[in-house]
This record gives sequence, C-alpha cells and structure tokens, in this order.
Amino acid sequence: MVFNIHHQSGGIINNVEGDQHIHGSQQGTVLGLVEVRDAVEQLRAAVTTSGLNEVDSKSVRECLKDIDSEVKRPEPDKATIATRLKKITEIAKFAGTLAGIIGPVQTIVAWLGTLGQPIARILTGFS
Repeated sequence: MVFNIHHQSGGIINNVEGDQHIHGSQQGTVLGLVEVRDAVEQLRAAVTTSGLNEVDSKSVRECLKDIDSEVKRPEPDKATIATRLKKITEIAKFAGTLAGIIGPVQTIVAWLGTLGQPIARILTGFS
C-alpha cells in the first residue's frame, strides 16, 4: 500500500497500513490564531502584574513584542514564537513568577505542537 499524503491538519491524524485498533479515545485540541492572540494578550497582562524586576521585565516585554508581531501575521513563524516563549518561561521560572503566567503559556504551547515541547517540560510540576 502506498500513501500519498500532502498536507494534513487536524487535532489527531492516524495514517496506518492495515488494521488500527484504538482502545479508549483519541482527542486533541485545535487552536486557531484567535485563541493564540487572546493568550498572548493574557500573557502580557499576567506579566505586567507578575512583579518581575526591571531587567527581567524588559527582556520579557521584548519577547512579547516579537511574539505579538508574529501572531498578527497570516502565517506566523512558530519557531520564532517558541524561542521567545521559552525565554519568557525560563525568566519567569527563575524569578519565581511562573505560576502567574502558566495558563496563557500552556495555550500557546498547545498551539505550537512539537515546537512547544521544550517549554512544556519547563512547566512540568507547575500546572
């Protein structure tokens, strides 16, 4: 059997040859740019009240500016967003303010997919 798969998008896609048996359920979350843009605004608000020192706050604001610019594009560069979000997450973890931003970060991580996995590892134990 030959698969000719070009472009796929969806929460869960299974391409199999032969029988596939699924026990339980499969579920995924599909997020669009509207939800991601909302999460970026929530992240901005959370960071504003997080109590970061001036140096960290400036770094985070610069990263947020880059993320905001990307998510406003029709086809954002997820790698750029992942890099900036990872930096924000590391700063917040080191500063002890990660708990205050975890919600919007998790939303963006879910949208990033595989690129969000390094950030998800930073969040482990904080959800």
